[in-house]
Amino acid sequence: TVTREQVLEIVDVAEHLMPENATVDAEGCLCVDWQDGHLSRFDPGWLRAHAYDDESRAERQAGKPKARLWHSDLQLPVFEYQALMENNDALLQWLLAVRDIGLTQVRGVPTEPGSLKLIAQRISFIRESNFGVLFNVQSKA
Repeated sequence: TVTREQVLEIVDVAEHLMPENATVDAEGCLCVDWQDGHLSRFDPGWLRAHAYDDESRAERQAGKPKARLWHSDLQLPVFEYQALMENNDALLQWLLAVRDIGLTQVRGVPTEPGSLKLIAQRISFIRESNFGVLFNVQSKA
């Protein structure tokens, strides 16, 4: 299975590593054979999303909303937890608001443990960290 998760530690890479060969396979992927025997395979979609030439950057920026600064009169959009859990249109509107404003309010979130995890899973897979799937931050002041 391809997870695209980085399994190579950058500190383990030889300082002057050079590619021996680079080809494009039948699926359009860039395949790089390295001196140390490692093979890297880059999907064309990933390469396009990570192209840093001026034209590619401009294309990516053209599709993004313009940044909006927060002011004292900012009214945070409010969403209902149950609607986000049951209605794809409500979920989309919430995600767009988070993208455009950076912060929203969600009301009606159950207080039972795991409720936050459920809404996170509604968005995407939760990647576990060194602290586990969820980590409760508590102020001990």
